[in-house]
Amino acid sequence: MPHSLTVLREPAPERADLERDALLTLATAEDLESGMAEVVESLQRESAAERVEWWTGGNGGDLELAAAAGVREGDRRCVPIWGVGTFVLHGSRLDPELEAVLTALTPVIRRRAAEDQLTRTAVQLARRNEALEDYAALVAHELKNPLQAALLAEDPSRQVEDALALVDALLEAARSEADEPSLSSAE
Repeated sequence: MPHSLTVLREPAPERADLERDALLTLATAEDLESGMAEVVESLQRESAAERVEWWTGGNGGDLELAAAAGVREGDRRCVPIWGVGTFVLHGSRLDPELEAVLTALTPVIRRRAAEDQLTRTAVQLARRNEALEDYAALVAHELKNPLQAALLAEDPSRQVEDALALVDALLEAARSEADEPSLSSAE
């Protein structure tokens, strides 16, 4: 009975170096945008691609060119990184190993995209919380004055009416602010 051996092929040293360098660049970059700009330049410089482009989803869902290096010549091959963007490779001598490098980058690219989105959302929420704290301080200050005056007055009805009118105005302002675009639609 013949035995079959499965031989696992190690990636070429050049591919392993390119992959390692790209992963390290993405993992240590300040944000995905700057990391991808460096990776695109490196991929174009170290591979047979005449041009490397990185396209990301824009605000309207359309793809926008985020980073590019080289000159558009030869065939074009797209390598989608689902949910994040697409690499576009140009050249007549495209190395099939380059697609394997890009595929290996996918988890890190997706993680960095998620981290960047979380950072943007955290900043927006912090701004929103600061605005709410400022608003609460304003409301407390504005309500205190007419209510303190009502406590000291012989006939507090006028000051209480002023305080109630202020509460109505503040509620109306809060309702109109609630009609502004939410965080998810602000992106």
